[in-house]
Amino acid sequence: MPAIIELEEVRKTCRVGKVDVPALRSVSFSVENGEFVGIVGPVLDMLRQTDRELGQTVLMITHNPEAAAYGHRIPHMRDGLLVPPQDDPQWKPVAAVL
Repeated sequence: MPAIIELEEVRKTCRVGKVDVPALRSVSFSVENGEFVGIVGPVLDMLRQTDRELGQTVLMITHNPEAAAYGHRIPHMRDGLLVPPQDDPQWKPVAAVL
């Protein structure tokens, strides 16, 4: 079965003042169906930048309110169906972060 997420040779440089600082250097990984992955810090920023600069949609499924706050939209699901935020019991923690 193919990977559901695959990154190859990803690089990210951040400018700090007048200095370019490499945040990611040739990062490659894949996530297979059924695997769990935690992504934090610069990688979430990189995914947001990819969305903004390249017009690529990134779908992240999370129960972590801080990670959800990176998104432009937060669809809410309950029992496999999209529901309004007020019907999502986890919405209050997410709303507090936003």
